Amino acid sequence: MSKIIDLTGQRFGKYTVLERDNSKPKGKTCKVYWICQCDCGNIKSVRADHLKSGKILSCGCEHKRIVSENNVIDLAGQRFGLLTVIKKVDKPRKNNNDRSAYWLCKCDCGNEVTVSRNVLVTGDKKSCGCLHKEMFKKNARNKVIDLTGKKINKLFVMGLEKIECKKTKNGENKNIYYWRCRCDCGQEVVVNGNRLREGKVKDCKEVINNQTKSYTRIGNEYKKENILKEGTRLDFLNNKISRANTSGVRGVSFKKDKMKYKATIGFKGKTYFLGYFSNIEDAKKAREKAEEKYYKPILEKYSYNKIIEESEEEFE
Repeated sequence: MSKIIDLTGQRFGKYTVLERDNSKPKGKTCKVYWICQCDCGNIKSVRADHLKSGKILSCGCEHKRIVSENNVIDLAGQRFGLLTVIKKVDKPRKNNNDRSAYWLCKCDCGNEVTVSRNVLVTGDKKSCGCLHKEMFKKNARNKVIDLTGKKINKLFVMGLEKIECKKTKNGENKNIYYWRCRCDCGQEVVVNGNRLREGKVKDCKEVINNQTKSYTRIGNEYKKENILKEGTRLDFLNNKISRANTSGVRGVSFKKDKMKYKATIGFKGKTYFLGYFSNIEDAKKAREKAEEKYYKPILEKYSYNKIIEESEEEFE
């Protein structure tokens, strides 16, 4: 264990070391703390390594003084990027440590925004947001690179196949470029340009697998939409027994506290209790009777099997 250097009486910034803080844990892996008095009068316990490295030089009063002095400086009329400062405004603090001054600024595009002094003077904020949008659009236009004749992994780009225009969440139009490629095996596929350039697609098999997964997802969503009737998913009524089921009968479970079989059935978001039974056969009969009462009428009304067949044919 290294010898502890006595710092008593030494000065570090605005701190004067009074004595070692013996209230802190001691040991090989424990840090050494010293009780220090700041020039402002505050007394705090500070780690020795923080004092020596200059990481902490005051109780925080120096930082508060600097921030307070900076906030007094009038920024009205000054320009920061596309922003012109109009006047100082009062804004609710995010927390107790937020001591920044806030200024109302007008952007060259006409929009007005409230910005903190720190963000203005450091250059982190140069516009109301229009500058970023304009740069993004400009970069997006420049991202269209001709891939014809290039070979990426096992795919040789033959040429541009099509351009799809899709709307983003912001309502803006975005062009997606698709390229026709020939794999080393001879198979031709159409690949999304972004995925191709980023190396996310290496051969024709990955393209086909991704398309299959996409079609399966879309098909499942289509089926769910078409078999939701009267607040009930018809496919749930014909579901197989869950893996967690130990009785072998759907809706029937064995309760050890009562030493009996419990039968239930779910329908339209509600669970109906059918009773406790001494043997599984009686519980099974109760469950089947309930299915006849709740499930059979709605399945027959909407011809569930016919709906599945029609949805599969239409999707294909």
